[in-house]
Amino acid sequence: MSDEQAQRVTQLVRQLARERYDAENVDALCRIVYVRTLLKIHEVAGGRTKNAIPLAHRITASVLKLVVGFHFTADAVAEMLRDPDDDPDHDSAGKRRSAK
Repeated sequence: MSDEQAQRVTQLVRQLARERYDAENVDALCRIVYVRTLLKIHEVAGGRTKNAIPLAHRITASVLKLVVGFHFTADAVAEMLRDPDDDPDHDSAGKRRSAK
């Protein structure tokens, strides 16, 4: 990532961290921040890009760290964003199914 891109990412993280969010839990906060981040990335890039999703995961993790105060990784963000209905190893309540 170039210095200019790194500066833009840092500015975006700071901007998103200053916003107010109305979320009941960290998962909901993660989704809200991720959507706003993805929209900003598409706006800056002038449309969709193939690197938008991984970049949005990293930026969301950084914003969550500033807002919540805990360290988050891009993988943790991706896990929080995953829909439990799409995971065959978990039931509808998000609990892990036992091996058969």
